[in-house]
Amino acid sequence: MVGYIHLAELAVNELKTNFSLTNSHSKCDSQNASPLSKPTRTPTRRQSTPSGPLSLRASIVYEHITVELIDEGVGGSYFLKQGFKTIGVFKPSDEEPGAYNNPKGYIEESENDKGNIKPGQCWRREIATYLLDHNHISGVPETIDLKLPNKLFAKKDLENHCKIGSLQAFIENWDGSHCVSSCDMGPSSFPTEDVHHIGLLDLRLLNSDRHGGNILVQKLEKGGLHLIPIDHSFVLPHNLQDLDFEWLFWPQSRVPFSSSTLEYISKLDPDNDAKILTELEIPWECIELMKAATICIKIAAYEYHLSLRTIGDFMRRDKMYEMSSMEAVISESRLPLEMGADIEWDKLRLLLHEKLSELTETKPTKTIIIEKGIKQKVLDSGVRAQLTDEGEGGTYVVLDEEGHPIAIFKPSDEEPWCKFNPRGLTNENEGLKGGISPGKGYLREIAAYKLDHHGWAGVPETLEMSIPSSWFPQSTRRDGILNKNGSLQCYIDSPYSPLQASWDLGPSVFSVNDVHRIGILDIRLCNSDRHGGNLLFRRDKTGGRLFPIDHAYVLPLNLADLEFEWLTWPQSKIQFSVDELRYIRDLDALSDAQILEDLGIESEAIEIFIVSTFTLQAAASLGFTLRDTGRFFRRETLYEDSALEQLIGNSRKPIDDGGTVDIEKLKQILPSKLREFQKILYPENDDG
Repeated sequence: MVGYIHLAELAVNELKTNFSLTNSHSKCDSQNASPLSKPTRTPTRRQSTPSGPLSLRASIVYEHITVELIDEGVGGSYFLKQGFKTIGVFKPSDEEPGAYNNPKGYIEESENDKGNIKPGQCWRREIATYLLDHNHISGVPETIDLKLPNKLFAKKDLENHCKIGSLQAFIENWDGSHCVSSCDMGPSSFPTEDVHHIGLLDLRLLNSDRHGGNILVQKLEKGGLHLIPIDHSFVLPHNLQDLDFEWLFWPQSRVPFSSSTLEYISKLDPDNDAKILTELEIPWECIELMKAATICIKIAAYEYHLSLRTIGDFMRRDKMYEMSSMEAVISESRLPLEMGADIEWDKLRLLLHEKLSELTETKPTKTIIIEKGIKQKVLDSGVRAQLTDEGEGGTYVVLDEEGHPIAIFKPSDEEPWCKFNPRGLTNENEGLKGGISPGKGYLREIAAYKLDHHGWAGVPETLEMSIPSSWFPQSTRRDGILNKNGSLQCYIDSPYSPLQASWDLGPSVFSVNDVHRIGILDIRLCNSDRHGGNLLFRRDKTGGRLFPIDHAYVLPLNLADLEFEWLTWPQSKIQFSVDELRYIRDLDALSDAQILEDLGIESEAIEIFIVSTFTLQAAASLGFTLRDTGRFFRRETLYEDSALEQLIGNSRKPIDDGGTVDIEKLKQILPSKLREFQKILYPENDDG
């Protein structure tokens, strides 16, 4: 299998001890790396590889081993190195989220509550995922159990006298470079089969933590990409409350399964998988749910030809506090509590047939073509960059050989007030809207795309890229500089008629859905430059769609310049739909903040972003419309603070205590401030 690093292939030179599966925590010698004690067995229905059976027999030469703590994640994860070579990623059981030795400070058991999986049980699930990835169809890297001596680690496992955990093979691109995460790319270039195979694995094991950061994108030697799923600590949960499927909104999830994938599904054997999990000491209630999920997949895909997305929707909750269809079926299938409350399998199958047969698959009207990512398109076809007439900074249309536009490129050193701005606006001491420094706009273009989860508001694919200087007009080239770095945004094709700016049309032609989704994005990112020129309307057979572009002035360092074109549009007065309220509710401000921090966005801007997200969620829960919320955020006059600015000012800590916003205090006073604002907006509704 392409992209598969088999640890046994390292046995001769690097790994030389027995690895095996275990049913118990055995105490271990503090000086030597070794397997956990139990006779090795080869799991049923796992195929052998050319390098030997998957029940590995190898060992680590202790003198040459080092470990290096990985910054990412909330648990203790380590690169296991043999000299300069990284062999794999080791996750000790005593350093998992919520465990007492957690090196990141997450030592409360409640901090590891996805699927009610307890600290110290995640490593077994990493191994279980590998063993249940039959024929390696989903590409889970080889994962085995391992003991390592305490002396390698800052935090010692005093109970077991060594570190017990999972070791997973380290994955690289074919040329030895690091793989990127799927969240760093748009899904358009991902192979459909890879998405289907990972999705099926997640459905079978009821993954409560499949996000874009734990799907690696591996480059293959002959071109193309291969998806590799990692981080399976939160599979096989005790309940279905927290299921999380990143791929659910990718276009590939709507494509029908191939005949080979359907054949694979038909051969899944939940009873045999249950035996494997029992040997790993996975609790029966988790195994029982896995069996139910596998039966559901087999019926849904093989008998009713439902897509990955439809099955995922059936299993996953729409609302946080309402059971999914799958949960309801399982609940109805259980025996009475006094009889053990186990699932009656015949009844489960009967109910699944009843419920799944009612689902109708929305088939694509034509074959979905998964195109190359925009970066690869530009590298393959781009030949020159043409300066546009619009804007205050350097904005270029990247053209192919035939002169067709491929993308929009904005160099970081040509932004307004940067030294090499081609429009003559070159005073680098000038500040931009919202206090944003010149040269930081391109990062915000990328951030807007990354935070538009699942393309919800329609931000075109945007990423960072360096483009050869030779593509640019001679007048904009710099001596000795071979490439220009900046943001690259996919060009919006419009096959039926030219794109039109919203201010050339009037708002009556726009859908409420489009206006709300873009408005929600602008509120979250505190857009300081949303005007009619950067909302593009594309006509199609069904009417048309609005696309938001130009996000160099989102994520400001202050709220003085917020600008919302849609604030006076009639759509902004309409209440949010159920889907919109669900989307707002499910926003994760702290997770998004980490994305911004990784991009290099300033801490002041991130703080405002967190506040804006919490405020949007609270406002929506109180029945605020988009217009109401925008008015709470935006100043009425140039020199008078908005209601949100006043709220932030009242929530700040003293200067000698850092001067940052006290988020907990803000959350406490936020509802009352919003209600006060409602009374100002609608005094006729004030019954007090």
